[in-house]
Amino acid sequence: MAPLPPLKITSDTASIEFTPLLVAAENFYSGTASVGSGGIPTLLSDSTVDLGSNAETQSLRQSVMYPNLRIIFTVTETFYRIVASRAAGVTRLADLKGKSIATIPNTSAAYYVDKMMRTVSLTDKDLTIRSGTAETLPTLLANGTVAAVTLWEPSPQVAMDRIGSDAIEFQDRTVYREIVSLHSTAEVLAKPEKRRGIVAFVRSLMQAQRQFREQPELAKPRVIKALSIDAALLDKVWHNEQWLGTLVPDLLDILVEEDVWVAAQTGRTPRTRAQLAPLVDDSIMKEAMAGM
Repeated sequence: MAPLPPLKITSDTASIEFTPLLVAAENFYSGTASVGSGGIPTLLSDSTVDLGSNAETQSLRQSVMYPNLRIIFTVTETFYRIVASRAAGVTRLADLKGKSIATIPNTSAAYYVDKMMRTVSLTDKDLTIRSGTAETLPTLLANGTVAAVTLWEPSPQVAMDRIGSDAIEFQDRTVYREIVSLHSTAEVLAKPEKRRGIVAFVRSLMQAQRQFREQPELAKPRVIKALSIDAALLDKVWHNEQWLGTLVPDLLDILVEEDVWVAAQTGRTPRTRAQLAPLVDDSIMKEAMAGM
């Protein structure tokens, strides 16, 4: 069989969520695959890039201008949580009304704020969203600038550790999970040789995800090295990450619901289910599974 083609992949390389891609590229893909910083925007602006990963919020944002974008596989699912300060007067989720929460606006974490507040008959408009970064959120909570923070891990855990027994956590896994997906474009997937490589890479990703699930003692050192994260900190947040080795079946349902919120951020009309359906392409996953 001919060698597999080289692949160029971009992602948020500062996040835990991207690391299965790195392990797949370095340990399981028999061709050459590089994983660099970027994500969907780089995939769509650089013709040398074949694959990009980001959360579904970014899929929705970018696919408006680029309807050729395709979600082909789920890389990581992350269960978010809100970490708040009791000293700020928060003992239940509804106590956040009128208070400030720090996150990164227009991201999956910001959407999570709205989803969680709706469980207590409020919305994200009932509190003040303060912009921060993964690095600054713990300090904003610790110094009392905000009453709560939320983001992908490990920033919430760092915040929780900073304020100790003053911390209170709100998490409901049935409300929302971040879905970081692997993307390509219709044009790249239409190239037979590239498609052959991408199918093989998705198969490699399945192998990497199995290692994350079943042999965390092998996966964790790779995450620690890639992110320069403390091993004890990683252990604390590992249970909030999920690697199922599939394209999650409820993705289109989630996209339809979430696009209402994303559309409101930019003042456009939400797309219908039929309009969003082409964004999800399960053909690569099916070909990958058939070859296992």
